[in-house]
Order: sequence, then structure tokens, then C-alpha cells
Amino acid sequence: MGLGEGTTRDLLRLIGRYRRRPFSRGSRPNSLPKIFTRETELIAQQAAVEDWFPVQQAGPADFLKGIAINAAPLLHG
Repeated sequence: MGLGEGTTRDLLRLIGRYRRRPFSRGSRPNSLPKIFTRETELIAQQAAVEDWFPVQQAGPADFLKGIAINAAPLLHG
């Protein structure tokens, strides 16, 4: 991310290539929230994986006594 007129485009492109991400350049400080919001949304989309998975009990839980965890329906998330 570069901000201001003195930003070196070549350096930003080099960093972007290394990180495999496009570079961002803004001329005004008030453009930062929009740029950071866009970047956050892009990263969040890449990190989210929605799939079906079985219930797994991680440890003992008295309130689950008598419930067949292995017969529980798949969860989605």
C-alpha cells in the first residue's frame, strides 16, 4: 500500500509480485478505509471454506451422555 504522490510504483509492484497480490496506491488519506475494507473482504473470501463435516467430540461432556454422537447429522460451515 502506498499513499501520496511520492509513492514509488516500481517498489509497490515488486512487493505485490513477491506477495502475489496487486499493489494499492492512494493519493488521499481518506481513501485508506475503502482500500483496507476491500483487501479485508478479499482475504476473508480466500480464508473461508464452507463444507459438510461430521460432529467430533473433543472431550468428555456430561450433558452428552446417552447421545450417539456418531449418529448425528453432518454439520455445514
